Amino acid sequence: MSNENHSDSVGYKQPPKGPQFQASISKQRALIKRLVASAIDGDARSIATLMSFCARAFGDDNDDQQQAPEDREIVQAFARRSTKRRSKTAVTSNSSKE
Repeated sequence: MSNENHSDSVGYKQPPKGPQFQASISKQRALIKRLVASAIDGDARSIATLMSFCARAFGDDNDDQQQAPEDREIVQAFARRSTKRRSKTAVTSNSSKE
């Protein structure tokens, strides 16, 4: 056996130099970091997911009580229009199948 001392050798008490100081992170933290990076890049789905997560994590369940009456009316009107639009689309698609 040769007793050559190589600076790049790996073995007992000699960890690889490349990943020696890299921190390991949990899968959850990696997922959130990826989600935030995608949201910053402008990915709409990532932004919506991140906002939903933040609302659930930090939001209050009494959001309806905190809204101004004008805002509540706008949201309700939007919900009614959306419901009508969906029901109209369902009726149209059902009649086209017949």
